[in-house]
Amino acid sequence: LYQFDEQKVIAERSSWTAGQMDEGAGPRSYGMDESAVILSMLAGHSHTSPDLAAESERPIDREWLAQGYHSRIALALQSGARAIGHIQLLWRDQFAPNQAIHFVLPQIADAVAIAAEKLNLLQRATRRADELQILTDLSSVLRTVDGREQITETFLSTCLRVFQADRGYVLVPSAEEDALDVIAQVGRPPLGPILRYGYSDSIVGRFFRSGQPYGVADLLNEPLVHRQTRQNWIEAGATFASGIYAPLRTGAQVIGVVCLRNTETHHAFSPSDLRLLNVLAEIAGSALQRATLLESLEQRVSGRTAELDHATS
Repeated sequence: LYQFDEQKVIAERSSWTAGQMDEGAGPRSYGMDESAVILSMLAGHSHTSPDLAAESERPIDREWLAQGYHSRIALALQSGARAIGHIQLLWRDQFAPNQAIHFVLPQIADAVAIAAEKLNLLQRATRRADELQILTDLSSVLRTVDGREQITETFLSTCLRVFQADRGYVLVPSAEEDALDVIAQVGRPPLGPILRYGYSDSIVGRFFRSGQPYGVADLLNEPLVHRQTRQNWIEAGATFASGIYAPLRTGAQVIGVVCLRNTETHHAFSPSDLRLLNVLAEIAGSALQRATLLESLEQRVSGRTAELDHATS
């Protein structure tokens, strides 16, 4: 089955020899550009490979060949005019496809496509219901907490749970220079020692100025990443780093950035994660703005009260 937002194929493999399932069968995921079959499927064509050795330039095709398969047939699973996946049969011997295979396989593919589309619809409906519940719960919780510290900690804790992230940060503009200060961080220790990032020398600074959400699958090779932060990851032995960033807004004004990172679990964030984080960040941005205004008002009232006490003493 195809996951277009992540450009991935989620494959369930079954391999049988002499009536027994081979070891190594089971689920597998790979990129949509890693097999010659996908190109044919997206173009609406079936795909027949009498000799897999002639298609060994792509990783998945080479893998099949290395496992001893020499020929295959693949048909698209169609939902209307759109391919949502494919069904593929492979043989260890080279063969000449007979009429029976060409007659039966399309009927099997049609039946599987109907079941797969029903599953996709159920999964989308379930995901939307889950996301709505997450938004409702966060909004309700943030209405019951006071102060920026409690709001940011509650927000980040929710994000780490929802997105299975290792660490989360909230950054707001510095009062002293063109930079962002980390005002809250939650997650697995050790947390980052760097608490200030420039607008021009860090990825989070650039996204703050653009006001756009953004995801980076491979932060270790992202040229916009803060140089010292990357060096810290390398020195700590990190081999993987993924991140998503979303603006904290109040109306049209960007008042900060939320950043989620994974460097240990090797879980890459998806486009759907980024979309949900962007909505959560809007809720948190509004709560932060209310708390900031309230704190400012309390400080002015306290200052005015002190002035009155001094004048009457």
